[in-house]
Amino acid sequence: MNYTAGGPSRLPVDELALAVARIRGMLLTQEKAGHAVHLLARGIKDSTPGAGGSGVSLIGRGGEGTSSGFTDAVVEQADALQYGLREGPCFTAWATERVVIVDDVHTDSRWPAWQSAIAALPVRSVSAPRWCLERKELER
Repeated sequence: MNYTAGGPSRLPVDELALAVARIRGMLLTQEKAGHAVHLLARGIKDSTPGAGGSGVSLIGRGGEGTSSGFTDAVVEQADALQYGLREGPCFTAWATERVVIVDDVHTDSRWPAWQSAIAALPVRSVSAPRWCLERKELER
């Protein structure tokens, strides 16, 4: 049933079929999931005062990672370096199931190879929470 401010109304069959078709189109496909992850990265950046960029990494059970959503090329590069080196704050957050905070990437020595690799990038601090989703949930 649909309603308006004046009381209940009924949708004609054609409109109901159109509404069902729209709902089916809202199911999360791989393409739509990728877009949703980009929107999530943008939302995180926009809601974090002083953030220069934001990214969302998807890390599989075996530890393979991909930067599925990012707001700029700097985040994409910093994440790609983590995946290539298999070390960095995102991997630690994933492995320990804890939020990882890096106040200053130039002085934090937990990931020496990653620290050295991003030295030329304009990255100063990092926050890496672990959000757990099963990949199959994204593919439905």
